[in-house]
Amino acid sequence: MILTEADERSLYEILSEEAVLMEELYSKLFSCTCKSLRIHAPASVSGQIERIAFQTFVFQDDRIDWRMCSEIR
Repeated sequence: MILTEADERSLYEILSEEAVLMEELYSKLFSCTCKSLRIHAPASVSGQIERIAFQTFVFQDDRIDWRMCSEIR
């Protein structure tokens, strides 16, 4: 799709609130995942929790596995 600058600004205004909400959602999911891993992961990987959480299938390919998220919670 080709947009004019005015169209692009309008689209950004429309979607900016949703973008902020998605950022907050991903942040909360990531935090929850890290907390869960800190509880259950072996001490030998404690320094790698964030990297492991980031690389899980929950956050891959810009999609969320909602079943996994509910299990984490």
